[in-house]
Amino acid sequence: MSFCVKDILRMQVAPALGCTEPGAVALAAAVAARELDGPVQGIELEMSLNIYKNGRDVGIPGTSGLRGNRIAAARGALAGNPDKGLLVLEGVGEDAAREAKRMVDAGGVRVQVRDEGPGVYVSATLRSGECVVCAVIEDRHDLVRSVVKNGRTIYSLPVSDAPGSAGHPLY
Repeated sequence: MSFCVKDILRMQVAPALGCTEPGAVALAAAVAARELDGPVQGIELEMSLNIYKNGRDVGIPGTSGLRGNRIAAARGALAGNPDKGLLVLEGVGEDAAREAKRMVDAGGVRVQVRDEGPGVYVSATLRSGECVVCAVIEDRHDLVRSVVKNGRTIYSLPVSDAPGSAGHPLY
């Protein structure tokens, strides 16, 4: 199989709002939130070292200077639109930024960093009462690999079936 430059760019380039690392974090949280039964009560993030270090201190658009992966996750979970891919936070207002900051300040977003595995990896686990939903992004910033709700897989994309273009539906 041969690829031209246009094909390679289509596979590797997607529009994003701000830095792609916190964009991927926000996207994973928004995908999980879509499946959650009730309001978000807590977020647990597991991410690759690359995602962590590149998103740790970067500004999040539309937040009046708030920074980092925790804010991106909270904002994505509370108000993000996963149908927009890496533009997940587009149009999300200041109210969501304040709510995200309150959640982060209250310790509602925890982060764990993985030393091994793919360079692009984000797992966002959201809780609401007894409901737990986990969304995983892996290999590409906008590639949702799986969504698990209350221990039941509701979406899974095997590695060999990874889509070849950034325009592939998330799930």
